[in-house]
Amino acid sequence: MQLFDEQDKKRQLSYLDLERLSKQSNSAEYKDAQRLAAQITTVWAGQALKENNFYPMATAIEVYGIVMQELGLANPYL
Repeated sequence: MQLFDEQDKKRQLSYLDLERLSKQSNSAEYKDAQRLAAQITTVWAGQALKENNFYPMATAIEVYGIVMQELGLANPYL
């Protein structure tokens, strides 16, 4: 499992529904979605976890798996 998986990035971007919102390009909701899309793209480009950053989203079990893998320990969930 990779935390910065390209499919996950696409999934996160799809939640913003930019295509639908673009029909109201002057709306605050669209501008907020664009800002979040830029943030997601930046986070994935840097591939680094940063304090107080909402992205990337991961479940507790995913974080556990990443830590176990990085430490070279057995992961009972694999």
